[in-house]
Amino acid sequence: MRIRILEESLFKDKRFLHIYHMREDENHELLSDDEEIHFLELRKMKKFREDSPDLVAGVYKESSL
Repeated sequence: MRIRILEESLFKDKRFLHIYHMREDENHELLSDDEEIHFLELRKMKKFREDSPDLVAGVYKESSL
């Protein structure tokens, strides 16, 4: 797994996390379940946190249980 943390937005949608898998060009066979590239867009994540503070706090609370 690779994680790319980006300060600027790369994708046009509103999501701040995108996950890609590697596939063969012709038959679209998945290379591996373990081979992923995660793109985390910090600018969008900050905007999400500002717009949804209660949701973000709930996620952090649940993950610490």
